[in-house]
Amino acid sequence: MQAVAAWLVARPQNAVLALALTAWLQGLSFLSAIVLIVLVLHRGMPRALLDAAVALGLVAIIGLVVSAPMQMVVGGAIAVWFPAALLAAILVRTRSLTLTLQLSVILAIVAITGIFLVAGNPVDYWLEYLQQVIDELRRSNQFALAELVERQKENAGQMTMVAVFANWLVHSASLVLAYKLYRTLPETGQPYGRFRDLNLGKVLALVAAVASLLGMLTDWFWFEHVAFLSFGAFWLQGFAIVHWLYGNQMIPRIGLVLAYTMLLSVILTLVTVIGLAVFGYLDAWFRLRRPSKIA
Repeated sequence: MQAVAAWLVARPQNAVLALALTAWLQGLSFLSAIVLIVLVLHRGMPRALLDAAVALGLVAIIGLVVSAPMQMVVGGAIAVWFPAALLAAILVRTRSLTLTLQLSVILAIVAITGIFLVAGNPVDYWLEYLQQVIDELRRSNQFALAELVERQKENAGQMTMVAVFANWLVHSASLVLAYKLYRTLPETGQPYGRFRDLNLGKVLALVAAVASLLGMLTDWFWFEHVAFLSFGAFWLQGFAIVHWLYGNQMIPRIGLVLAYTMLLSVILTLVTVIGLAVFGYLDAWFRLRRPSKIA
């Protein structure tokens, strides 16, 4: 990892090339967010944004060459880079990885609240959107796929919280991985704390509990969405515990590798995230970890 980080920050053209190429990786565009965060932490925001602007121009040129929809190409890159730059700026400002991740959960809750205020009932929005997709598929004679999308209408009530949580999960994980990569550079030390000591705190744990209770007692979907997001965020704390156990030599390296493998597994990802969230949530209330002395 140190070699990758060193190459990335060695020359401006390396940074621009890495940003532009990773922005084109479908399904792996979060790598571009990681690159940008490392650049912000190492070079500062103005220089990193300049690199991103040049990379965006390169992305647009490539899009023209391959005749890709320009709005989709440029918009996709900005959608990845903007949250990454925001989280990196918060990290530099607060000088605390824990506080930054806590604030990221609050921002996600604000995003959900904004969606409810603007869109009204998100269920109606998703039903209308899915119907448009179904009509387009039927016009294209893709009836089997249209039938599959038709079945997704049953999940319209959960689509908003799943979409927001998925975006939060990707960008928060990108921040943690970028910080890990940045720390491999010489003389960076631990300026913003250690991931293994992450504790999202009892306030967010209480928010999850209260929102869950109110979600069961009322018909307001907003409580259900906030409960899902605030509880799900504790998967990061659960993952930090795994790193803490490994750092304190309580589990072997294979245990850490297994945790990463399960997270990346198509079948086991959801189960692993839920399990880690439960682990992290319990730690927030009962402090399962003692202070770590191992660097």
